[in-house]
Amino acid sequence: TGVLSPGSCLTIREGRAGNWASLAFAGALAARQWLGSAATLALAGLGGGRLAAGDTLVVVAVPPPATRPIPMPPADDGPIRVVLGPQEQYFAPESIAALLAGPYFAGQAFDRMGLVLDGPALPPLSVTMLSAPLLRGAIQVNGAGTPTILLADHQTTAGYPRIATVIDVDVDRAAQTRPGSPLQFAAVTAAEANAIARRAAAARATWLAAVARRPDSWIDRLRDANLIDGVVDAQATI
Repeated sequence: TGVLSPGSCLTIREGRAGNWASLAFAGALAARQWLGSAATLALAGLGGGRLAAGDTLVVVAVPPPATRPIPMPPADDGPIRVVLGPQEQYFAPESIAALLAGPYFAGQAFDRMGLVLDGPALPPLSVTMLSAPLLRGAIQVNGAGTPTILLADHQTTAGYPRIATVIDVDVDRAAQTRPGSPLQFAAVTAAEANAIARRAAAARATWLAAVARRPDSWIDRLRDANLIDGVVDAQATI
């Protein structure tokens, strides 16, 4: 972390891995809002808007925080874990085995809606099914047998079968896979997925606590803390 002085130039270079990164400002961006948020939904044109070359960002500045190293968030590695289904009955056992054996690679076609996978085709036994709600992380397979991992901006329902669902802990890791990079899948049970989620939540809570530690005085910390909860009217009668 660091503080930029007037006239400084910030260059953001490609990292060692990942498709997306975040740049945080010590203050709020002066941008148009939608429902109280400047976040942008580019497809609908809502929010603060997509940045273009030559744009000027106005930051409502706040005093810069004391600079100190920020610990890296906890991260898993290894295979992308999936729970089979919910329509695994639409696939032959050979297709399910092929999904887990691979190899699959992140395709060139990807956005916030989904990541198309390159690899062995997984032709469904049938695509005749009622449309059903979708979950983030579902691996949907079209009639040609091409699998797609559905991401944050996925549609709400779909009529193609889902052979498996990436567990929530691993969806972001899959989404950050660069085109051409391999993905290996491993099946876990729903109970195992819940246990993994609980461990990940505990690790993230520990990380957030470390990030939140500041060299402030106890007075500063008390001033920022919510010390009162469950307040009732003292005049009320029971």
